[in-house]
Amino acid sequence: MGLVIAAVALGLGVYTPLKVLEMASKGVIEGWLAAITVIVAVIAGGSVGFIGVILFFVLLGEYWPREPKVTRATSISAYRARQRAMLEELDEITAILKEIRDILKEAGE
Repeated sequence: MGLVIAAVALGLGVYTPLKVLEMASKGVIEGWLAAITVIVAVIAGGSVGFIGVILFFVLLGEYWPREPKVTRATSISAYRARQRAMLEELDEITAILKEIRDILKEAGE
């Protein structure tokens, strides 16, 4: 669908004005008629392109993967697990520091 909209927008906004200006330069149509046709074609091409962009983002929004919602309970349990892990590490650090203190006391005697 997006390619069709892009093709229509390019056809209306680029190809049609070029062909109309080419015809006007060869004298097939009048200059004022070519100017009106070019203005209408560019406006129509821009409108089709704008609508195509809007449709693209609307359709993209429908199919875009959404992030799972994090509930309060899961965030609290994750926080508790992190805190427990930090406390275990602090206990290990405390034990290592006590060993260092004892070694330094022995060395100082």
